[in-house]
Order: sequence, then structure tokens, then C-alpha cells
Amino acid sequence: MKNMEEQAQTVVYLGLNGAFAAAFGVADAPRAEARAAVEDLRKLGVEPMILTGDQRRVAEVVGKQLGITKVYAELLPEDKVATVQDLKSKGLVGMVGDGINDAAALALADVGIAMAAAGTQVALENAHMALMDSNLTKLVVAIRLGRHAVSKIKQNVCFSVASKVVMIVLTLAGYASLWGAIIADLGAMLIVTVNASMVLGQRKQRSHGHGHGHGHGHGDGGCCGGHGEGEGHDHGGHKSDGCCGGHS
Repeated sequence: MKNMEEQAQTVVYLGLNGAFAAAFGVADAPRAEARAAVEDLRKLGVEPMILTGDQRRVAEVVGKQLGITKVYAELLPEDKVATVQDLKSKGLVGMVGDGINDAAALALADVGIAMAAAGTQVALENAHMALMDSNLTKLVVAIRLGRHAVSKIKQNVCFSVASKVVMIVLTLAGYASLWGAIIADLGAMLIVTVNASMVLGQRKQRSHGHGHGHGHGHGDGGCCGGHGEGEGHDHGGHKSDGCCGGHS
């Protein structure tokens, strides 16, 4: 039994006529893109963790395969909620999940992300956003796009405020004209619009820069906090959740 668990297999027991008959191990291989996604998340300052209801030895083996050192195993739904709550006291937390057991933790996290391709309706309803397929690299793309969009918003707000301040100063100094104000206002609007539209180019660039990964699994759940978001995996027919904590 121990040898099966060390190979990331969940042990299943078979009984016949009330007596023990056999034991065998069941396991799913981690998604092909999972380890690469974990490495990319770390480059973004995110610390991935795994939260799972599976056996501890199995979860630790999976974590080792993916390069994830922080593993929380044998968790009930309420344990996942408590873990997410604890991580929120240390920084922003993003939770990735797809099962009924993930719903409460998804709702509690700062950002709940549902894997819509294989997710349950309950998980989708409680998440803040949904990824429309199970490719884990989309988590990295989502974080990069989000940060890029926020930077554009800050740039546009600062530029808009600065342009208005300049016009007010010119008006008080007696150098502003009606046409100058109109041109400044329209010009600022056009510049802000063009700057914001650059996010679309970033999205296309990220989409072409990542291939599609394929893998098997009954459900993936994840949670990340720290400088960004993270992920987790599911093996042996059990729902798994991943969680990351830190400073954002």
C-alpha cells in the first residue's frame, strides 16, 4: 500500500462477500503543462500550493512532481476554507477549483477562479471568474493580462488628471482658449483610448505564445496568494485544491 501511495496512487480496496479480496492503486498523470505553469507562476512572484482532500503521501508525491513544496492534504471543505482564511491574513489569495468542495473556498478567496471546462455549476457560481478550458497556462496569461490592464488604467488616470491640471493652470494664467480646451479634451480622450487598446495586442501576443496542454484528471483546484495566483491538481478520483499565500 505504501508503495502505491509513493507513486501518487490512491489505494482502492475490494471486498467480496464481506471479506477483503484485493487492493489496487488508481492515479491520473499530472497535466502536461502543469509543471511549466508552476514555474511561470513563480517567475511572476506567485507561490503555488496544493490543497486537497486526498491522502497526504499521495499529495506530497504529486507536489514533488510539479515542484510545489507547500502541500495541504486530507482536507475537508471547511478545512480548505480555514486555510484560505489563514492565507488571506498574509496577503492576497487566488483560489482555483472546479468541484463542489471548492465552492466555499472560491467564494472566500480574494479572486476565485473556476475551471469551466470540467467545473461544476456550484463552483462556477461561487467563483469571480472562469477559465473556459483546463489549460493551466491560462492562469499565467490571466495574471499577466490583469497586471498589464491595471498598469494601463493607472497610466490613463494619471494622464487624464495631469492634462486637466495643465488646462486649469493655463486658464488661470489667461492663455487658454475654447478651441484649445476642446482639442486638449478630445486629444486626451484619443490618447487614453489608444493606450487602453494596447491591452488587446498584449492578449493576442500571450495567446500565440502559449500552446495548449492536455492531461487527465477528475478535477483541479487551486489557490494562490502572494504576488499573484496559483494552482493545484487532482489525483485518484479525489477533488484537489491548490492554494498559494504571500504578499501581493
